[in-house]
Amino acid sequence: MQTQKISVPFTCREQHGKIDVTLQPNNDPEHAWGLDLIFTHIPPSELKENFHGFPVVSAKVTYPETTGYGSLFGWIQLIKADKVDNPGEWEMDVFPWAKDLKSPFSYWGHCPTAFDAPAQLLAEEDVWTSWKAQSFLCVLPDAGISKRVVPVGAGFSWGFNIERAKSRGSELGNLERKILLQKVEIMDIQKEWSGRVPSLREWYPEWEFLESSESI
Repeated sequence: MQTQKISVPFTCREQHGKIDVTLQPNNDPEHAWGLDLIFTHIPPSELKENFHGFPVVSAKVTYPETTGYGSLFGWIQLIKADKVDNPGEWEMDVFPWAKDLKSPFSYWGHCPTAFDAPAQLLAEEDVWTSWKAQSFLCVLPDAGISKRVVPVGAGFSWGFNIERAKSRGSELGNLERKILLQKVEIMDIQKEWSGRVPSLREWYPEWEFLESSESI
């Protein structure tokens, strides 16, 4: 699948905005979109076989800059990785360094752009068969004074599947894999957010997660 682009409109504080989402396969020959910085033990000669074909996603927020603190948004992303005979469960997707901060946001700031480039190394034995993400654009109604979170009514889902098959002419057990990118889709925020809220409230008891119907 080639590059996908969608635009997700939203309204917040009586102002109109949009999210421009781009999903493309990771074909960067030199740095694999920065994964060489994370997986430092992978030599440059093995970047292609380990990372190429996996998705690279960016979501750019456009919103009136004159709103000042009103332009502060946060991205909440949940992921679910299925394995053979072992369906996954939804979990938070945050940077490792930020886990101790106990914040639900993967990105937070002035019209923040979300970026992600998931991948799984060939050498990993507990392989995924399917990986899915749900990305919610959220806001704090008082611009960060309290820990009250509400979605702005916009978000998208995306992911990939992994197929494995024996290589032709290879020895037994030597498998090839094929990365199949899933379609980027605009989510039904009311339905999907309501399904994630109970877990969010359990994982982050110091935060208050409002229903999507309370969007501002």
